[in-house]
Amino acid sequence: MKIISLSEISTKVFSVSSGRVWKRRPGYKGLVMENRRVNGFYLLEEGECVYSWEGGSVHLRPGSLLYLPLGSNHKMEVIRGDICYTAINFVLKDQEGDILLFSEKPLLISRHIGNYFMDHIHRMTEQYLENADNFKNIAAISLFLSEFCAQKNMANRKVAPAISYINSNLLEPINGSTLASLCGLSKAQMYRLFKEETGMTPTEYRNKNRIEKACQMLATREYYVYEVATELGFENIGYFNRVFKEYMGLAPKDYLT
Repeated sequence: MKIISLSEISTKVFSVSSGRVWKRRPGYKGLVMENRRVNGFYLLEEGECVYSWEGGSVHLRPGSLLYLPLGSNHKMEVIRGDICYTAINFVLKDQEGDILLFSEKPLLISRHIGNYFMDHIHRMTEQYLENADNFKNIAAISLFLSEFCAQKNMANRKVAPAISYINSNLLEPINGSTLASLCGLSKAQMYRLFKEETGMTPTEYRNKNRIEKACQMLATREYYVYEVATELGFENIGYFNRVFKEYMGLAPKDYLT
């Protein structure tokens, strides 16, 4: 198996040797997965849940697209409503016949993939249910991968400076004019493309990264909650608690209990 970045798909010759797309309403409130047997995407359609794994976690809302690689270990907990999701499982290979993965661990692809690709996935689901022709299903998944990766690359190139700046300056408040200048875009263009690329506004993206860092700090059990909030530049403990619960579905003090 080989690990490649999602962006490399648009520049490599690849093949999808098998594929399956279906929607489910599982009814359970959580699961634990060890050595996942399939490779693919998880699109949350309804409800909210948290996926967690060694070294990371992510809060999924409707429209979130998560990559779940073959062989990965993770757990999921439903935190709001009854979930409904669409699974897009596939085997991706390069010209040498090696299986390709985008990551060894779960990877958030997009906070919200947008209506165009939501519709594309829904059409694939209908085709899979109505048509037993595996060739057509494989072709549909291949087209989805090519189009989705191409669009992500286009948006990513333009807002990459803003994303990089936020990642390197998590303690600094968001300044839209500064980010737009770094990208060579107007503020309106930068905000639109940033949302297309990440599914979030720059402030939401900064907060997501700070909360992910907070989870890592809390997991060490070496910090009090107020110390984590201060270290990550939150104005006060109340605001930190609100943002943490928004992303993780529970208060910081309950995160490890």
